Amino acid sequence: MARVRAGLAAIAALLALSGTLSTSTVARAAVHTASAYYGVIVTLHTRARTYARVVLAGQSVRRAWVYPRRATRLRYHHVKLAGGHAVVHAHSSHGPISMSVRIVAGRTPKKKKTTTPAPTPAPAAAPAPAPAPAPTPTPAATAPAPPANPYPALVWSDEFAGSAGSAPNPNNWTYDSGGTCGGSTPYTNTQSTANASLDGNGHLAITALDTNGNYTSAQLDSVGHFSSQYGSIQASIELPAGAGLCSAFWMIGDGSPTPATPCWPGCGEIDILEALSQLPNYAIFTMHGPTSDGSATFQQFESVASTLPDLTAGFHTYGLTWTPATLTWTVDGVACASETKAQLIAANGPDAWVYDRPFHIILDLAVGNWAQSPDATTPFPAKLLVDWVRVYGP
Repeated sequence: MARVRAGLAAIAALLALSGTLSTSTVARAAVHTASAYYGVIVTLHTRARTYARVVLAGQSVRRAWVYPRRATRLRYHHVKLAGGHAVVHAHSSHGPISMSVRIVAGRTPKKKKTTTPAPTPAPAAAPAPAPAPAPTPTPAATAPAPPANPYPALVWSDEFAGSAGSAPNPNNWTYDSGGTCGGSTPYTNTQSTANASLDGNGHLAITALDTNGNYTSAQLDSVGHFSSQYGSIQASIELPAGAGLCSAFWMIGDGSPTPATPCWPGCGEIDILEALSQLPNYAIFTMHGPTSDGSATFQQFESVASTLPDLTAGFHTYGLTWTPATLTWTVDGVACASETKAQLIAANGPDAWVYDRPFHIILDLAVGNWAQSPDATTPFPAKLLVDWVRVYGP
């Protein structure tokens, strides 16, 4: 299946502008909301790749790569608009860009509850001394219980036990020929154990190879074997280091009449993890599906965690907690991003929420990504190691 990658706004902080072409616009709120806050969605288009700096009045500067034939969207939440107007300026580094701005209903940010301590009453007169009672044991303090886990039961897993060089369990995975990471580097996903096999130490190894400039790798798909609707989907992964690689742990909605029937973007895509090897502290979380703005990548949501430990230095657990109303992305059990059904529909239109169906799981290592191709510093063979994949349900 084809996988389309969108631009990564966080990369912009690593680069500098050279020359500037500008566009600006003023949008008026065309929505009614009881809140004083709005959501603002800025969509950028270009005919040649460029790097943009976007300024929404009253907000911090945002930066993003903008690519031809695909829309780049920036979302602002909890924005106060003077007079219901959003004033936006976009500055381009390498060529002209066009911009549209949409305003949607927002919600007032939640404030932390504070409590005022009750006044201390005046001390009463001291009573006459009385014999001290015999001491009684004090029970040990009990730590507060953690919040209830909506998905505590293990319903499916692969621990990748087996001999070195053997193929992954065919009852769980199919070799898939599709997939890219938006780069220009040609490579082939094969069905060879040279590109995807067990390492004999309880790991799946997806291996990218360079054979005289011919790149090969692999993509594994649980389609037709296992799909899940809602749940906690997790994998323990060690990412490869070097430039120009793209690791992904993601899901595609099942098609009809069979799960493998092509159904993108109408059935949705959830990227639990996308990782660019040249940015070892970054994890990218995205959703793709129906949009109302004509985006070529059908990107509905993107969030980036950019201050993580080096993800290529060992195994880390990447997870998605998926309920009928919310998706939450985690790294090592810590929530890094979240999107609700209401937010997704507000930003992308009434048909955006297609996440009430089973999704199957995909693992792959792409050669080349939308920001960089492999170079002389990229170590081949490059390995994406997966310790386990586990799915929990109610």
